Amino acid sequence: MRLLFSLLGVVLATFTVARAAAIVNSGVYTINIGSRALTHVNGSTHVTAETLSGASNQVWTVILDSALPVGRIQNVATLAFISPDGIGGVAATTPGTTWVILQESGQNIFCLNGSVCISLTSSNSNTLVVRSLGTGDTTQFFNGVVTLPPNGPYQIVNEASDMIFGAGFVPSPTFVTFFPATDRSEIWFVTRTSASAITMLNFDSGGKLSLSSNGSVGVFGFNNVAWTVQSTSIGQVIIPPSGGFLTVGSSTLSIGNFISSASTWVFQPVDGNSFLPRRI
Repeated sequence: MRLLFSLLGVVLATFTVARAAAIVNSGVYTINIGSRALTHVNGSTHVTAETLSGASNQVWTVILDSALPVGRIQNVATLAFISPDGIGGVAATTPGTTWVILQESGQNIFCLNGSVCISLTSSNSNTLVVRSLGTGDTTQFFNGVVTLPPNGPYQIVNEASDMIFGAGFVPSPTFVTFFPATDRSEIWFVTRTSASAITMLNFDSGGKLSLSSNGSVGVFGFNNVAWTVQSTSIGQVIIPPSGGFLTVGSSTLSIGNFISSASTWVFQPVDGNSFLPRRI
């Protein structure tokens, strides 16, 4: 029993509370500077820093290179990536720019080649520019707050294996395949059910991600099953109602007992309608 409580303590210690901090893992975030949040309204607008509203266009999937402090930043609502506009401003485009993501004073600085960085034009402005990195320049200091993915279609990626998961007809178990998705069976429509939980509907079959009576992971019906998305020190994990952690295997998913690189997931937003149905 003492060993059980010891192991439980190790698992619980890996969870982190959602708070403003430097971004160190890929995941879904709001990216804040002071009381403002990076925002992208549509393809004809620049990225700006607006009053925090909780809208999906203020939510970003940050996709980091695990070997280097670089990554891309994709808006969940517009699907565009933060990029320089070529004349000193900050736009959002597809495909996006890879940014060097520095850390200073527990916050992030987003730079191009480490020399010019995203900045507010002034501390009380909402306009973003790229300009030379300045020592202690707080108009260049951003932080991330881990958030639940907003409602919408995603491919759900395990970065350690570069795998995503899908499912066929209802009922059937999940399968895993290499990123990126190639058809609708590998896309999941996420719906928030609470401040910490989601359902995942397969974009092809309409089945909901769930567990069978023997504990296998698949689409076994159409009823809502609430999966908790939790931030940990190594990334975001997905937890079924019965506990454990959604874990990638060589051919399917399972529920593991411990957090590892095989049980962390990144929700990458996509245009689900751009994918064809699965060919059986």
